[in-house]
Amino acid sequence: MISIIRNLKIRLKLYILIGVALAGMLMIGGMSFNLMGQMNEMTLDISTSWLPSIDTARNMSTAISNIRLNELGYLTAVSADVKTSSLQYLQKEKELPV
Repeated sequence: MISIIRNLKIRLKLYILIGVALAGMLMIGGMSFNLMGQMNEMTLDISTSWLPSIDTARNMSTAISNIRLNELGYLTAVSADVKTSSLQYLQKEKELPV
């Protein structure tokens, strides 16, 4: 096998080397396109399934934080105005649909 390679002309060796390199690059390119298609499908699944639930969880967390802050404001209020405004906010949040 080695003697066959040694007997080839340099031009033919370079053609073979370039051919192998091009074939390898085409294979890598094809695999890349295939994997990019799979990644696009996964991204689409994430954007349609997971992101809405993340937004909902963030909104719930924000609402809960606001309710806790107003509860604290109501319980530690020094003046009647602060108590009234905190109580109004809590009543408004209680009446919102879930």
